[in-house]
Amino acid sequence: MTHFGAQLPPKAVVIGVAFTLQKYSQLGTTTDENVSLTAKGAAVGSPRPSGEAWPGVIAPSTYGSDTDPWGMPLTGADVNDPDFGFRLSAVASGNLTNAGVKDVAMTVTYCK
Repeated sequence: MTHFGAQLPPKAVVIGVAFTLQKYSQLGTTTDENVSLTAKGAAVGSPRPSGEAWPGVIAPSTYGSDTDPWGMPLTGADVNDPDFGFRLSAVASGNLTNAGVKDVAMTVTYCK
């Protein structure tokens, strides 16, 4: 998930990045396998999988926080790049598991 359209001052120092998404899992159990930032098409920083089972109904889930730079120094230019984003992979148990993500929002806390 990329192309969030961020417009931070290029030299801003990013203090934290959070991604809030609406996710669900029905007819089985789904858990995060990997959750990471992406830049230029590659995973960067420290992964943030929750390890918790996804909810049975659509519910919000947040990865990162306003004080979490995901283990790496980030600038406004990094976050403004269209290839900057969020990567999520999950593992489902059961052949009929129906899991999905509906919306993803990015929140960035920074200093100029």
